[in-house]
Amino acid sequence: MKIIFLVALTLLANAARADWVKMGEIGEGSLYMDPVTVVRDGPIHKVWELMDLDVRAEEGAMSRRLQVAYDCSNGRTKVLSISVHDGSMASGRKLLSVEHEGHWKQVPPETAYAVAFKKVCAP
Repeated sequence: MKIIFLVALTLLANAARADWVKMGEIGEGSLYMDPVTVVRDGPIHKVWELMDLDVRAEEGAMSRRLQVAYDCSNGRTKVLSISVHDGSMASGRKLLSVEHEGHWKQVPPETAYAVAFKKVCAP
């Protein structure tokens, strides 16, 4: 019984681990993405991203984990869900979790977001 529990615990720990790749700096910290999570559905590609903040935000956040959709044909992006954490790299206590599709916005050129867009939308 102990072996089954240890195996299950190991599998859960590996599933929770993400291979974050830094895309660059944003105004409030750094932007990362997990390329293993890219899901392609025609021109729409979804991926998990992480904003690691340099300074604790007013609500107590040190990081934000987001599922983002990219419209690779039209250079647009929107947030699908977000969780806010009091530790860096989506660690610590979860302060907020929201699943809500935002509105499409153009990817700002020459930013970490543009780097993420190019990586996610690459063939």
